[in-house]
Amino acid sequence: MPGLRKVDRLRKLLLILPCHEQMDEVLDTKALTAQMDDPDGLVWARTDPRLCGPDRGEVLAELISETGAQALVVGGPGDRTHGAFWRQEARLAGITPDRVELVPLVDQCIHVTEDKEAARRRARIMLESALSRVDHGSEGMGKRVEAMQSVLVIGGGVAGMQAAWDLADFGRRVYLVERTDDLGGRAHKLSRTYPTQDCKPDGCCP
Repeated sequence: MPGLRKVDRLRKLLLILPCHEQMDEVLDTKALTAQMDDPDGLVWARTDPRLCGPDRGEVLAELISETGAQALVVGGPGDRTHGAFWRQEARLAGITPDRVELVPLVDQCIHVTEDKEAARRRARIMLESALSRVDHGSEGMGKRVEAMQSVLVIGGGVAGMQAAWDLADFGRRVYLVERTDDLGGRAHKLSRTYPTQDCKPDGCCP
């Protein structure tokens, strides 16, 4: 179809971590791993207690080497707490960080329902979605680029002027844009200011 980009499917390693005490009880980790394992579909699913221990980085490297994986999906912990670790370990093993997805099975499957079957269905859907997403990742997203040392501040009210002043103190070139002829925003319309009752700078007091 016009406008659709052909996506080359990657060899994907799916890790389902049994670390949380309820993973086996609620999601049946081994059964879920067996369901998701699909070498013909370029998905190698694995679960291993060693992935929860101090040598998990070495275990990951072994599994990536064994499967020839080009992308990694980790099911169990959330990205906010564990994303940095798994992306770093994947990078050391040859997988770029943008081809790593973490699926928060604990927070979004185990903790949200007491219905085990519903939790397992949700887990499969989330894992399948993550496996699809990594096929669309692009290499090289982690490269360094030079950033401009200038800032555009929109709005010349009190907050905008203060932001522009603070940024200028940090050595940034600041462009302050105000749609009216005067700076100051609503504060410019005040005739007197609390607590001193001073007149505004143009001296216009009622």
